[in-house]
Amino acid sequence: MMRGIYYAARGMALESKKQEIISNNLANATTDGFKKDMVVVRSFHDRLKAVQRGRQNMSIGEMAQSPLMETVVTSFSKGSLEQTSRPLDFAMAGEGFFGVETSEGIRYTKNGRFQLDGEGFLVTAQGHWVLDADRNRLELLTKEILVDENGGIWNQQEEPQQLIGTLMAAVFDEEGLSHLHKQGSHLFVLEGDFEAVQGQGQVRQGMIEKSNVDLIKEMVDMMTVMRMYEANQKSLQAQDEMTGKSINEVGKLR
Repeated sequence: MMRGIYYAARGMALESKKQEIISNNLANATTDGFKKDMVVVRSFHDRLKAVQRGRQNMSIGEMAQSPLMETVVTSFSKGSLEQTSRPLDFAMAGEGFFGVETSEGIRYTKNGRFQLDGEGFLVTAQGHWVLDADRNRLELLTKEILVDENGGIWNQQEEPQQLIGTLMAAVFDEEGLSHLHKQGSHLFVLEGDFEAVQGQGQVRQGMIEKSNVDLIKEMVDMMTVMRMYEANQKSLQAQDEMTGKSINEVGKLR
C-alpha cells in the first residue's frame, strides 16, 4: 500500500516536470530561433535491460518501478523561415549555428536578428559579437551589404564589391549536438571535448528562423499531462484513504 503511494507520487512529480517543460515551450513559441525541449521517460524494465546489457556494476533499486525521467533533451529540428527584409537579419536554411563571442567564450545561436554597434561591429540584440568563419569579430561599418548563400558578406558601397568576411556556420555531429545546452538569451554552450566545424549553412539574408514549437501539439500534450497528473493525484488520495482505514478500522477490536 505504501508502495502504491510512492508510485503515485513519482507519477505526479514526472507529470509536473513535463508541464514545466511544455509551459516553457509555449511561452517561447514566438521567440526567434527557439528550440523546444522534451522530457525523455524510461520505464523501470527498460532501465534494467540497459544496465544488464552494459553489465554495469550499479544499484538499480527495488522501488523505482514507476516511469523514470531519463533526461530533458532539446529538439534541433528546423523552424520555419520568416521574411523580414532587414539587411542584418539572417537565417540558415541548412545545418549550422551562428557563432558569437561573449564574455564567457564562444557561444552558438539560431537567432540571426543582428545589428551594428557603435563601432560598426555586427552584434546580437544582447551585444555579443558575431563571428566570422575564422572566429574573428565581424566589422561591417555599413548596412549596405549583400550576403550570399555561403555566408559571404559583400560591401555594396564599393565597386567592384569587396568581401568583408564570411559568417560562421557552426556545424556539429550527432554526438556534438547532444552536448549543446541552452544557456539563456538564445545562446547554446558546447560542453565536453567537441568542436564545431565550418559548414555550408545556406544563409538567407532578410529572413529569420522562427521557433520550432508546434502550438497545437504542445497544447494537446499539456492537456494529456494534466489528465495524467489528476489520475495520479486521485490514485494517491485513494491509497491514502485505504491506509487510513487500515490503521483506524481494520485492526479495531469490537
